[in-house]
Amino acid sequence: MQNMNLIEILKKETEDMSEKETIARAMKIVHNLITYTDDAVVYSKPEYWGTYEEIKRYLTDDCDGYAVYLFHVVTRDLKIDKSKFRLVVLNDRHMWHMACLYFKKEDEIYIIDPTWNRIIEIDNPKNTWTPIASFDLENEWIHGDYE
Repeated sequence: MQNMNLIEILKKETEDMSEKETIARAMKIVHNLITYTDDAVVYSKPEYWGTYEEIKRYLTDDCDGYAVYLFHVVTRDLKIDKSKFRLVVLNDRHMWHMACLYFKKEDEIYIIDPTWNRIIEIDNPKNTWTPIASFDLENEWIHGDYE
């Protein structure tokens, strides 16, 4: 399916949904669209953050590709306020992961993980991911210490 058709379908499907429901639907589509593949296979490098255009062309990447693609779909195509949606680097017991953060309200923040197709409230006691740094196209934020 071409990206433009995908975006038009997504806009039509989500026109009566809440912002969170729209993001969840976009996440599910991105999860199903991209095939998980190691950077060494796709880019011949052990670690590489592909651009939106590269990911759109190959439709295969690792967790950062899923997150970058979703970030662009949500902020550029669906026009959800960029101040509410960021890319985030997470850590869980020395395992690194990239996903997105959605700031529904100041005290209601979600990890949007298109790689594993899940949404986790950041304050949920079962959440073991720690945000290390988040960023958008213009800003970056440090969230805490990494040990």
